[in-house]
Amino acid sequence: MKIKVNEQEFEVQDTVIAEAIEKKTALEIKDAAISVFKTDEYNTRIENIKFETSKQARINQTEVIGKERKKRWGIEGIASTKDEEIDNAIREKILADAKIEPNQKIKDLEADKIKLQQNLTRLETEKTELSNQFAQKEKEGKINSIIFSAIPEKAVSETLTRNDIVSVFKGNGYQVDIVDEKEVVKVNGEVLKHTTTLEPLKLADVMSKFVTDKGFLKQDGGRGAGDSTDKGTPGTLEAFTKEMKAKEIEVGSEAYAKEMGERIKNKTLKI
Repeated sequence: MKIKVNEQEFEVQDTVIAEAIEKKTALEIKDAAISVFKTDEYNTRIENIKFETSKQARINQTEVIGKERKKRWGIEGIASTKDEEIDNAIREKILADAKIEPNQKIKDLEADKIKLQQNLTRLETEKTELSNQFAQKEKEGKINSIIFSAIPEKAVSETLTRNDIVSVFKGNGYQVDIVDEKEVVKVNGEVLKHTTTLEPLKLADVMSKFVTDKGFLKQDGGRGAGDSTDKGTPGTLEAFTKEMKAKEIEVGSEAYAKEMGERIKNKTLKI
């Protein structure tokens, strides 16, 4: 038997469920591949990951700079990466290398300083980019979760999944963003607003109208108007999905949504 928690399904043996019911104990699922977190625990976990990532980046940055300094000065034999010990080793090398003119040594030191500053700037830029990418992925995940939750249950079926509906939604130019911690719905970059109050429309209302207009809502005796065409007929959602899978393009992916949007615009895909 499958147990569904939010959007995740887990396979549980019927004997385990029967035993829990008979003994009136909690249903225990033992699967190393499954991790369940409460919201506050998940948020704490994410913050700790960010902290450890930043901490490790600083450690790696120090080690990289130290190794580059030692290599440049020909003192790789020094095990330490501490600035003070490296500086002492550099001073000793300068004194031992008296045949080099003082002015030339100063020039070398200045050049070394400039390159170190450049390396530090590059590492800081990479750190910022990684942090921004992480934040963007986290935001995209939250937005997808919001869109999934807004889809009416009556619009979902075995032949039309939530991923399918989201792809059609995005393919028709709809976008969802989070502004000032509030969700806003856009069409081709323009925020949808109430014609009278000019308040941004709620995603749930927009999605409800969308699936209704598309005929995705299940009717008595089967699916709605969205199922009126042959599943394999060229130009239908079913045929499009089969074509994308054959090209190894995942349903619901960015490439899937982009291609769907183009075909809807040029009217080669009817949804």
